[in-house]
Amino acid sequence: MMTLCTTAKCLAFYIMESGSEEDATCAVAQEDIVSAMLKVPKGTRDYAPAETRIRQEVIDIAVQHYKRHGAVTFDTPVFEMRSLLQKEDQYGEETKLIYNLEDQGGEEYSLRYDLTVPLARYVGMNKLGEFKRYHVAKVYRRDQPAMARGRYREFYQCDYDYVGQSGLMIADSECMKIIDDIFLELDLGEFVNKVNHKVLLNGMLEVCQIPSDKFKTVCSSIDKLDKQPWVEVRDELVNVKNIHENAVDALHGFLTLRAENPKMSNDQVLDTIFARSAGNANVEKGISELRTLLEYCTAYGISERICIEPSLARGLDYYTGVIFEMVITKSSFENAAPNAEESQVKKGKADKKAAKEDSNVGSVAAGGRYDGLVKSISKFDAPCVGFSLGIERIYRLVQRRNEARGLKVRDTDTDVYVAVSGRKEFKDLFLQRMTICTQLWKADIKTEYAYKAKPKLLNQLQYCEQNGIATMIIIGEDEVARGVVKLRDVASRAEEEIPISDVVVKVLERSKQVLAPPGKVPTEATVDMRSLPWLVASTIVASSLGYYPFRGCADCGRPSFCPPCPTAPAYSPGQNPQIVSEVVDCPEPVCAETSEGSPNRNAARVPQRTVRLPEASGGGGHRKYPQARVLEVDSTPTRPSESTEIEEEVTSEAPFHEHSPPTPPPVSRPEVESSGEASSFAPYLQRIFGVRSRVPRKVNFKCNDERLRMIMHQSMDSTDLTVSKRLISNEAERVFHGKFDVVCSPTRLSYIANTRRYCEVTQQDVVCLAFMH
Repeated sequence: MMTLCTTAKCLAFYIMESGSEEDATCAVAQEDIVSAMLKVPKGTRDYAPAETRIRQEVIDIAVQHYKRHGAVTFDTPVFEMRSLLQKEDQYGEETKLIYNLEDQGGEEYSLRYDLTVPLARYVGMNKLGEFKRYHVAKVYRRDQPAMARGRYREFYQCDYDYVGQSGLMIADSECMKIIDDIFLELDLGEFVNKVNHKVLLNGMLEVCQIPSDKFKTVCSSIDKLDKQPWVEVRDELVNVKNIHENAVDALHGFLTLRAENPKMSNDQVLDTIFARSAGNANVEKGISELRTLLEYCTAYGISERICIEPSLARGLDYYTGVIFEMVITKSSFENAAPNAEESQVKKGKADKKAAKEDSNVGSVAAGGRYDGLVKSISKFDAPCVGFSLGIERIYRLVQRRNEARGLKVRDTDTDVYVAVSGRKEFKDLFLQRMTICTQLWKADIKTEYAYKAKPKLLNQLQYCEQNGIATMIIIGEDEVARGVVKLRDVASRAEEEIPISDVVVKVLERSKQVLAPPGKVPTEATVDMRSLPWLVASTIVASSLGYYPFRGCADCGRPSFCPPCPTAPAYSPGQNPQIVSEVVDCPEPVCAETSEGSPNRNAARVPQRTVRLPEASGGGGHRKYPQARVLEVDSTPTRPSESTEIEEEVTSEAPFHEHSPPTPPPVSRPEVESSGEASSFAPYLQRIFGVRSRVPRKVNFKCNDERLRMIMHQSMDSTDLTVSKRLISNEAERVFHGKFDVVCSPTRLSYIANTRRYCEVTQQDVVCLAFMH
């Protein structure tokens, strides 16, 4: 745009010097047209590939949680009938923000203001009963834009709603649980969910002697308190909406209750409102329902982030019950450098103002109960409750978080780049590039190549470095003649020649994509022994000692484990709370790869199980696994009704001490083919475990009651057990050419069940468990 404008200015100056004033005027007009075309409308913006990816990741996280709670999705038109959107008692004073479209053939349309009213229309048209729904789409508002605070005229909303009857505050509390889980995963800093009740708010207005016909207009003014000071809101209530000064001042006492007493608990806030309300029926009803909500939030474990806020009003008229807003109270990136968009702002005061606005984006999620909306636009009645995420505001916070942590987002997902190289006269080799890319695409490996006939190798390398592509496959005429290609690591620039037929296998080995997807049985086992030691060996050591490294090292991503608690079974996220009696933070997490501290690893433990270890002399002994049963490998599993104890023989020459922390596996990995003998891998595991390894002669699949209970608790059917046992049996016979015992710790198996990575982890366990026994 700048080039075009500069050219137009030069042309106008030249024409003016030539004496043609009329032509100069035309040139300036042309410049104005170009400037008008090459800009986005006010209140909108473009998103670059990296920015779009950040926003999509936020949406994916939200949708993942929605699906976890059983929600389905559908779509509605981007514009609706104007009579629907501009109906009275719906958006209230916000109706003026609706975009109206020009009349096209007799019907009047408007762009949707939100996703809630279209949902109500859809439910009323189709007379739908009970269901959970999520919807991600753009909405449009003629609001005054504030780009630095994430307020646009076109923006995404990400909604979750429950339609249908439910117990008091049952669906409402689950909505708050979903919001809480989403923001815990986003990790944007400290947050709080502000909660109020529309009936309670109406009761407070009655106590202040405000006329009932003024409730909605007063609530719309109260809703502006997060944008305007009380002085301006009071002036609007008194001078514009003609509310008596005494009533406004009395209302101020309720609205500032939380602000003036920030340390008051939720119960104390409700007690104070009740004491000031002189037995108002609406106040009593609202307080009673909010107390029920707080009880359910306590059961969900989110009550510490719930805050009763009497000043919360939500300006939309269709809310009838509980209302809530999620706000970020303290971010972990307030001192981060301004992002690329802010760097375009003028330095000085404007820069400081942008940074201040960015740290205070307002509410990032909001919602409530709207029981009468469907009935108000149709003859069908369906109570509803739901919320919406402000995707643009959340995106801005995620962007700031990434900058503060030095995280660079890739524009592309490409894993492999197929490059071409050769002398000056070399051929384009398009056919060879296409053939290799086709093989990689069939293996679900993200691959691309240059469209130029003879691109420079340096340019191809720079492209990989700039886009974070880790692997290159380089093709040349000499290599093609010999039937090989070069496999190059972009970061280290190390190269090796590999046969063209092995390209897919070698790329998968580098990417550690060696396991079948959960629930699928591969026709041929594909476990690569060289990719397992750093992951599996440390995992099995930790699991056998009673805990599981469920979070990786912050620096290298490898598993981390905790020396201070080697004998306590781990508590993995999502585990049945009845099993847990104590949860503590790990003071000294250790990385399995680097042996350095990992600050982001929070280990936890539960009461330890009864274990009788071998004698200190190391001559042999037994290890007991309580609550274990022997299950037939090929039979359909059933849940055991009783618990038994099974003893397995342990042979070792080195002492196995109960409180000895595991030794991290070495960085170097042995070059062992997956089809090799078990004995060739034994020396490596002997260094890890400190015992002489051997392969037992018989097959027993031992599974304990706790494992089955956790699987049943997660609604996993018997097919999962059958698949995992088959994988264990087949993989053991293929790799070790013999029979052996498999004993699974309850902690790690509950982790498998909860993360739904059942087959993957079990398939890995075979390799090292066989040597341990």
